[in-house]
Amino acid sequence: MSIKSILSLAVMVTAAAAGAIQARCNPNPPAIKDANTVTLALYGDSGCCDAPFQTISLGVVGTCHTINAPGLGWEQAVGQNMFGQGIKIWTFTDTNCQSNGKFIDLHNSNTCDFRGEQFQSIKLATA
Repeated sequence: MSIKSILSLAVMVTAAAAGAIQARCNPNPPAIKDANTVTLALYGDSGCCDAPFQTISLGVVGTCHTINAPGLGWEQAVGQNMFGQGIKIWTFTDTNCQSNGKFIDLHNSNTCDFRGEQFQSIKLATA
């Protein structure tokens, strides 16, 4: 493994441990569906480098969505009316939005979000 590869891996591990937003590999983030919706492209890898396995639109706060396969990363496209309400994206390790929830703020930064572990359900909620 080259020095550059080792340094890149170290940066990814450090960012993952901190629950940080990572740079994305995918050049095509999901489109914004409408002003009242958050659209997520879900990935099986933490850098959003593989093709997304599911795209999901969320618009109702508090509704749990079970995803098709365990996810590690996601890209988001947030409609303008979703900002300023304290809404966050919550991910959970179980399929019913109960176990080990972690959240991240809404943004349109064209980055890959990664929370350090696989998730199986997701919802919008206020923190």
